[in-house]
Amino acid sequence: MMVLLALLLALAPVPASAEAGHSCYFFVVHQSGCKPSPGGGPALAACLSCAARALPEEPHGYQHCTQPLIDQACHGVLPPAPSPAPPKAGDLALTLLPDAAKERGAVCLDGSPAGYYFREGVGAGKDKWLLVFNGGGWCVGHDGSAAAAAKGCSARAEGALGSSKSWAKTRPADAHGMTSPDCNVNPAFCTWTIAYMFYCDGTSFSGDREAPVVVPGAKVSPIFFRGKRILDANIAHLLAKRSLGAASRVVLSGHSAGGLATYLQADYVRTLLPSTLKSYAAVPDAGFFLDHTDTTGQHSFGEGMRATFTLANSSAVLNKRCLAQASAAMDCIFPQHFAQHIATPLFVTQSQYDAWQLPNILKLGCDPPHKGNCSQKQLSSFQQYRLDTMAALNASGLFQPRSGHGIWNDACIAHTQGYYGDYCETLVLF
Repeated sequence: MMVLLALLLALAPVPASAEAGHSCYFFVVHQSGCKPSPGGGPALAACLSCAARALPEEPHGYQHCTQPLIDQACHGVLPPAPSPAPPKAGDLALTLLPDAAKERGAVCLDGSPAGYYFREGVGAGKDKWLLVFNGGGWCVGHDGSAAAAAKGCSARAEGALGSSKSWAKTRPADAHGMTSPDCNVNPAFCTWTIAYMFYCDGTSFSGDREAPVVVPGAKVSPIFFRGKRILDANIAHLLAKRSLGAASRVVLSGHSAGGLATYLQADYVRTLLPSTLKSYAAVPDAGFFLDHTDTTGQHSFGEGMRATFTLANSSAVLNKRCLAQASAAMDCIFPQHFAQHIATPLFVTQSQYDAWQLPNILKLGCDPPHKGNCSQKQLSSFQQYRLDTMAALNASGLFQPRSGHGIWNDACIAHTQGYYGDYCETLVLF
């Protein structure tokens, strides 16, 4: 039976409207004898709804098409929407900010309101706050042009990294990291109050462009670059409606693109908080992205980042001392050029072999530490990237003894170790 179904799936044409749920569609059609109309209709809608319920890691969505769903499809009755899962202990609850969208223009790329996820602390941790920027890369154009950046950001606006329309009402804590409520896993922050500032602007909370950008031919147009306004609105709401103003300690943190945001925004966020705050520090995780050529000698990542941040008008968040010394303003979006000027105490987590940077910045083209997969030239590039990472960290002052500063800098092929438990299994020794 399964072989026959696989053959049907391979040979039968897929209606354009059914592509997203074709496995479930063909199960309904071929296994029940139900014949949806060419335009789709209730049967197709039912099977697409069924396919949407399939677990993402289980590609055979038809296995979730139960007989009642098939019967409903054949009788033209849509299945009821699934009930949302009840929140679990430790989950963070969503707060959207529609008023800030109207009053401040604090909107995601697609114009939907921004917001944050929140969990109040307990006991002695209630007045201690962890402010988190989540990660998710950037909408970088492929050729380093403004037009390509706009297209990339428009595509991003179709999903949760550029729109709040699909954000869940709750999100689970990171099972292995700094937002976990399990004090065995996360003894430092398990009882703290957490505001998880969700990312939907594509430029690490830095854009501040007044006019929207029209993207010809794009599904989402115009798009908005309002990351700085989102950050301002989040902090203002937390001060006014939560108890951030009464915090005794605040740690600003973030991972990946949120780690870059932590470098960029650490000193600025301090200015938004009460002057009476006793303790403030920043913990960027895997946010030290190198301004570096790839293995072909091209500077594709750096050029793409510069184009996107320029389009977004991100200059207001850039470090003023860096701007005074840099040959080009957008050099100052890379921590290697400005981290030495950050006044906020930092505790940095950064691998010497960043697992995201190797394929995306260096474009290594193989998978170390498995030597058989890499040529000697690739291994040499791999090791040189580590040396360049170490040199950049040193030049930016992060290895220098400074009061209140620290760094966790291991030889793991890893990314976001403080949040996703991306610990190394193999130290790189060759």
